Amino acid sequence: MMLFFFYLISLMLLLINAVFTSLAKDKENFVCVNGDIIELENVCDGIKHCVDGSDETMKLCFHIICPPSMTRCFYGACIGKEKLCDGKSDCVDDSDENNCSGKLHICGMNEFKCTSGECISSENICDGVSHCLDKSDENEVLCEDDLCPDDAFHCNHGGCVHMDALCNGFKDCVDGSDETEIVCKMKNCGKNCDKVKENISCPPVFSERLNIICESKEGPKQGLVPCNKPASVGTIAKYGCKPFYVPAGSSQENNKQMVCQMDGKWSREALKCEPECGTRKPEATALIINGSVSKIGRWPWHATLYILEGGDWTYSCGGSLIHERAVLTAGHCAWQMEPHTIKVALGKYFSDYKMKQDFTVFAEIDKIITQPLYQDLNGNFGSDIAILILKVAIQYSDFIKPICLDWNLYDITEHLTENSIGTVVGMGITEDDKFSLQLREVKIPVVSAKKCINVQSRDFKKFITYTSFCAGWNNG
Repeated sequence: MMLFFFYLISLMLLLINAVFTSLAKDKENFVCVNGDIIELENVCDGIKHCVDGSDETMKLCFHIICPPSMTRCFYGACIGKEKLCDGKSDCVDDSDENNCSGKLHICGMNEFKCTSGECISSENICDGVSHCLDKSDENEVLCEDDLCPDDAFHCNHGGCVHMDALCNGFKDCVDGSDETEIVCKMKNCGKNCDKVKENISCPPVFSERLNIICESKEGPKQGLVPCNKPASVGTIAKYGCKPFYVPAGSSQENNKQMVCQMDGKWSREALKCEPECGTRKPEATALIINGSVSKIGRWPWHATLYILEGGDWTYSCGGSLIHERAVLTAGHCAWQMEPHTIKVALGKYFSDYKMKQDFTVFAEIDKIITQPLYQDLNGNFGSDIAILILKVAIQYSDFIKPICLDWNLYDITEHLTENSIGTVVGMGITEDDKFSLQLREVKIPVVSAKKCINVQSRDFKKFITYTSFCAGWNNG
C-alpha cells in the first residue's frame, strides 16, 4: 500500500514537472524555483519578476553577453545604457548606480548632472531646494559663487532665496541659514535696527590680487569706507583684478561685487584672480656665438639666484617664477644651504649682482623646499628639484611675470619628442668656460635618452634620469 502511494506521488511530481516544462517550452517561459512562470524575456533584465528572485541570480545571469546597446549589471543582467547612473536602481544589486561620479553619462545642454548620476534642469541649481538625490546641486563648492539678485538672500551653503522667505518658519535654504537667530533678529528689529546692526559686521576684505572699493549704503557712515576693517550690514564691496592678474576661470568673470548681509556674512565669495602668466615677446635678437643675448622683457619669469660668498653676492643658478612667493629651481642650486645665504633677483639681465635696471626686484628667501629623496653628489639625481619660498610677495609688471604651467598635463614627456626644438635661457657657463655676463638664449633639439646615453661619457650618464631629458647639438 505504501509502495502504491509513493509511486502515485512520484507520478504526480513528474506530471507537474512535465506540464511546467511543456508550458515553458511552448510559450518561451521561465519556471521560477518556487514554481511561478514568467516570460523568458524577463529573465536577467535587472528586475525581479520571480517572487523569490530566481530569475536575477549571478549563477543564472553571469555568463550572459550584453549587446552593444546595453550595459551589464555586476551580477550579469543587461539593462539599457541610458539607465546607467540615472538616479534609479535598474539592477537588482544597485550596481548601475555605483561609482557614478566616474562614469560617462551625458546630460542635455540645459541640464546639470548630479554627482549621483541623474540630470536636472540647470534652473534648479542653487535654488535652495535639493533636486539631486545626493544634494549635489546645492553643495557649498558649487553654490558658493552663485550671485543673488538684490532682493534675495544668499544662503551660507550658496544658493539664493527671496527675502520674503526669511524667518517664515520653514528652511528655504538647505542649510537653514535663512532661519537663524541673528537673521530673524535683524528682520524683525523694527525701530531698533540701528542698535542691532551695531553688533553685526562682515569680516574685512583684503587681497594682494584685488583692487577693492567699499561703500556703506546705510547708517551714519554712508559713503566710502575702509575695506580692511569690519563692514556694517548693507556695505557693498566692489572689486576687480589688479594689473597682470585675470579672473580665475569663466565662473569668476561676472563676479564684480558682494554685499554684507544681515547674518554677518558676505553675499558671495570675493573674486578670485590668478596671475597672467608670462609669454615670451617675439622680437628678434642679435646672434652671438652659441646663443644670443636675450632682449629685456622677453623672459619675464626668469629668476637669477645669488649666493653669499666671502661677504659678496655671487651668481649661482637660474630659476623660474611660478607664484608671487615661489621660485622653481634645481635641487643642487640650494643643496644644504640656509635661506639667508641665497637671494633671488627678478627682472635681472646681468649676472653681476650690482648691475640692475629700474624694474629689477631682489627677494629674500624664507624657506627652501627640496625633494626629500635628493642627495646631490651622494646619489639620486632623479629628484634634482627645489622650490624657494620668498619672504614677501612679488609685484608683477611687464618685466616680471610667472611662467605658464599646464597643471593638467598628464604626460610631461609628450612635448619632448626627439628633434623637437626648445629654448634654453640662462647665464650659465659659455664656450669660454665662464659665466655669461648677460642673460642668453639658445634653441636646441631634444635628444632621446637612449642616444644620449650612448654618446655621453660614463660620468655624465648618472645625470640622465626619469625626471630629466637630453637636448643639444652634436657640435655642442
